[in-house]
Amino acid sequence: MRLDKFVQLMREEFAIFAEPVVGKPYAVRFVGSPYNTFLPDCPSLIVFAHNRGTTVSPLVIAQVLKKSGSNETDFRSAYNSFFSQRPLLGTLPAMGLPAKPLKPS
Repeated sequence: MRLDKFVQLMREEFAIFAEPVVGKPYAVRFVGSPYNTFLPDCPSLIVFAHNRGTTVSPLVIAQVLKKSGSNETDFRSAYNSFFSQRPLLGTLPAMGLPAKPLKPS
């Protein structure tokens, strides 16, 4: 998944903001509620794009979700609505792997 789209998705769907890291255009710092990085309980995480490029790996996505207290199911739902795609199971289409429809719950 492209880093800029991931930042936009996290901001719009999960209210997690991102700020660039000075001197590293391939890095972003995600900041969650209460959005004050000077508070000790403010969740923040610096992530790096894959190979100093523009894409993030599924492991990075999992780290951001874990740090923000979100789960994979919520992310998949937000991803699908954000990109207006059919429900997915397994891997994200950005990885180039086939998508499978979700099982009804």
